[in-house]
Amino acid sequence: MSRPFWGGFLHKIVVISFRMGYPNGIMKLTSVDIASFIFLWPFSILYFLIYQLRMAGYRTGLFRSHKSRLPVICVGNLSAGGTGKSPFCIMLAGELSAAGFKPAILSRGYRGSAGRGSEILPVSDWQKMLTGSVESGDEPFLMAQKLLGKAIVIVGKNRDRASELAAVAGADVIIMDDGFQHWKLSRDLDIVLLDGRRPLGNGWLLPAGRLREPAWALKRADIIIATRSGDSNGRSSIEKLMKKYHLNRPVLYCDHQAVKLTSLDDQLANETIKLTSDNKLLLFSGIARPDSFENSVKTLGYTVSKHMVFGDHHSYDRSDLEKICQAARGCEAVITTEKDAVKLPKGWTLGKPLFAMEIEIAFHPESGKEKLLETIKEAIRR
Repeated sequence: MSRPFWGGFLHKIVVISFRMGYPNGIMKLTSVDIASFIFLWPFSILYFLIYQLRMAGYRTGLFRSHKSRLPVICVGNLSAGGTGKSPFCIMLAGELSAAGFKPAILSRGYRGSAGRGSEILPVSDWQKMLTGSVESGDEPFLMAQKLLGKAIVIVGKNRDRASELAAVAGADVIIMDDGFQHWKLSRDLDIVLLDGRRPLGNGWLLPAGRLREPAWALKRADIIIATRSGDSNGRSSIEKLMKKYHLNRPVLYCDHQAVKLTSLDDQLANETIKLTSDNKLLLFSGIARPDSFENSVKTLGYTVSKHMVFGDHHSYDRSDLEKICQAARGCEAVITTEKDAVKLPKGWTLGKPLFAMEIEIAFHPESGKEKLLETIKEAIRR
C-alpha cells in the first residue's frame, strides 16, 4: 500500500510544481537543491498561497499603488539576490546623469538600521554623503559613494514617501532598486535581471528555493537583462526559459567585468603595487555569489590561494577581522569586494596590501546598452 500512496503523493507535488510555474530541464539540480526541496517545500506552497492573495488584493483594488510625480524605472529580479542589481543601478544612474538627467535611487536599505522601520533616510545629496553604511545598508552606501555628484540615494520601506523626498531634492527620474515585487509604487518601466547561468535557481519559491515569484511573473517585465551570460551556456538557459513561458520580451545580455583593484590602505594608495599570478592571494567576501567574485579575480590573471566566504550582507566584527588577519599571514595581498569594503572599519590595516575589486557591467554586444538607454528615455518622456 505504501507504493501507491507515495506514488500518488509525489504525483500531486509534481502537478503543483508545474502549476506554480516551476521549470523542467532549464537547470540541473544540486544535492543542496534536493535537500531544500525535501524539507522546505510545504513552506514554499504556503508562500505561494500568500503571494496569490497579495496579487488578488492589487487586482481587486483592495491594495492600491501610488503614482509618483516623477517617472519610475524599476530594477528588480525574481530571485533573492545574486543577479547584480547594485552594479546595474550604478551603471544606469551614471548613464542617465551623463545624458542630462538627475536620477535618484530608492532602496529599501536591506540590513541597514534605517530599513527596519518607517524612517526615510537620505544617504547622499548632490554633493556629499549624509550617513554611514550601518544606517543605510552596504549596497545603498556603495551606490551613493560611487555616484556622488551624479545621483542621490534614499533608503526606506515606504517608497512612495521616498519618491516625494527625491522630487523635493531636485531629482527628475527615479530608479527603484529591487522593486519588482514592490507594487505600492507604480512604475513606468520594469527591468528584470536574471542570472544567465541559473535564471530560476532550483525553480522553487522561497524558502525551498530562491524565487520570490513564479517564472510566469516575467510577463510583467518590459525588459529582461541576462547577467553573467557572456558565454553560450548563459544564453542557452535564458532562451529555454523564454520559449517555455512564451515570453515575448526584449532580452539583453551582459557580464560583470572585473576592471581593476583599488587599494583600501590610505598609506599605500599612492604607491604602485604590482601583483603577479605567482602571488599568494587571500579573498574574503560576504555576497550572494562568492563564486562569481572569485572567478572575476581569476579573470584578471591572479591565482587565489584561499577564499574566506561569509554570509550575504555580512557585518564584520572584531572576531571576523582577527580571522582574516590570521589567514592573511601566509599571503602577499588580500582582495575583497567593494560591497564588503564599505563595512570595514576606517583605517583598518593588515600590514600588507588590501584591495577592493571594481566591477562594471559589460553588454554583449555593446549596442545592448544603447538599446536599453533609448527604451528608458522613451519611458521617461511619456
